[in-house]
Amino acid sequence: MKSNIEQHENKKLDRQILSLALPIFGQMIIEPVMLTADTIVVGHILTTQDLAALTVGTNVCGAIVGIFIFIVVITNASVSRAFADGNKKSGLHIGLNNVWLAALLGTITALLTYLSAPEIVKLFNMDSVVSAGAVSYIRALVLGFPANMIIMAATGILRGFKLVKIPLVVSIGGVVVNVPLNITFLTIGHMGICGSGLATAIALNLMMAALVFPLIRMALKTKTKKRPNGRTMFSSVLEGIPIFLRTLALWSAISFLAMFVGSYGAPAVAGLQAVDSVWYFAILILDSVSESIISLISAEIGKRNFDKAKLILGRAISIGLHQGIVLGLIGIVMSFTVPPIFSPDAEVHKYITCGIFEGSFVLWYASFAFIIDGCLVAAKDTKFMALQTVVSAALYISATLLLDPLLPKNPLGFLLLMSTYDGVFLGSRALLSLYRFRKDRWLKHSTNNC
Repeated sequence: MKSNIEQHENKKLDRQILSLALPIFGQMIIEPVMLTADTIVVGHILTTQDLAALTVGTNVCGAIVGIFIFIVVITNASVSRAFADGNKKSGLHIGLNNVWLAALLGTITALLTYLSAPEIVKLFNMDSVVSAGAVSYIRALVLGFPANMIIMAATGILRGFKLVKIPLVVSIGGVVVNVPLNITFLTIGHMGICGSGLATAIALNLMMAALVFPLIRMALKTKTKKRPNGRTMFSSVLEGIPIFLRTLALWSAISFLAMFVGSYGAPAVAGLQAVDSVWYFAILILDSVSESIISLISAEIGKRNFDKAKLILGRAISIGLHQGIVLGLIGIVMSFTVPPIFSPDAEVHKYITCGIFEGSFVLWYASFAFIIDGCLVAAKDTKFMALQTVVSAALYISATLLLDPLLPKNPLGFLLLMSTYDGVFLGSRALLSLYRFRKDRWLKHSTNNC
């Protein structure tokens, strides 16, 4: 039996992890809340073709912006390490340079995406009506790309300083703006699917302004340099390359799934949009624990307190496993109850039920992969994380290319296609994470880099 002292220590760590994870989850969940709101509004006000166009558009924009998630991750880790050493000014300087980097990357990415949107959408093999709607949505949403990436950097700074409630409050404000704008643009403005993208872009820009303001005040108070420094920005880029490659592989797998679903027809694509909306809620609950331990483990490694870092990871895995099991049980119930919320189309309901039901059985081992990712970032073991995800994506894509011709183009085939993604891609990631976790391989890497 565990001693009372050990039990007390475990409970203390659990509270410490959850005190960061809950606000982070609240802030992270805003994006899927916006996505879900867009899905419900478009699904009921517009048509099934528009809902399918929203699926393609959000998948494209999510993949493009998502590959730059390294901005928030490396900023969080760098600021946490500096803050743990008592050097707040240094951490803020790194963070502000990452804000400049985010603005630059966001502007370039927005321009390239706007110009290449028609060619990207062609990859999804949709009919002309759905493709045109997707292009319209993407070209409206790119107006929020620079803001979205600046939000990532600002959020990383605030998480590093343990000021996790500020991004939460700002994100809630974003939803309050986004939903009424969405409804107004679609009903009164009659802007179609373009109005949905524009509403989200406006909300993102307002959120960016609200997050940058406290950083400027912090910089003025600490007399931190606000001008960009090329060397610091380049250093952040080098540190972020493995995470960039990892995220690129992740979104390649997700986009690959969406491309194959495109051949099943508009109801299947519309159903995938609803499945993704529900799936994101579950994943972000797990990911919020992963994000919280980046700050905690980075700080302990910075102080060379490796035993404490191991304890934090162990408690995070325990929390994630329990969350995965509970979320899976909830998902089974939701698979039969939520489809009418997303669309009145009975054919779409079948695909939503199959997708959510299947995904409910994998969350317990998915939690392990996500939480280990946070530990690898904190330990600067990101090269392994990139390799792990690239290998998993390659295995999944190969398996899907072999199986897809054998699958029927109906809800059963859709369920089997989803099972391939969850079984091969997430399953292999979990197994490779287990390899790095065993015998503290991640910690040995961290020790060598201290």
